[in-house]
Amino acid sequence: MVYNEVMRLKNDFIIRNVDGETVMVPVAGDFHGVVMANETTAFILDCLKDDCEIEDIIEKMMAAYEVSYEVVKEDIEAVIAKLESIGALE
Repeated sequence: MVYNEVMRLKNDFIIRNVDGETVMVPVAGDFHGVVMANETTAFILDCLKDDCEIEDIIEKMMAAYEVSYEVVKEDIEAVIAKLESIGALE
């Protein structure tokens, strides 16, 4: 899967830190549930608060962590696919 477009989180979701855990909760839309985010997903969600492309997220994650381009790209694409499936991205 390739993502070459600008994306961001919809305003239909809020992200909060609850007892040290990052959670994403819908405030509108068709998704009814809570997304519990691990450290990688939380990092990606933070990036998606503003308009960005996948390459922007890859660069930020590679600067923050010692990880290869291929691994980080695969992880980010998996998270983005899940976010798209619940209607969380614009």
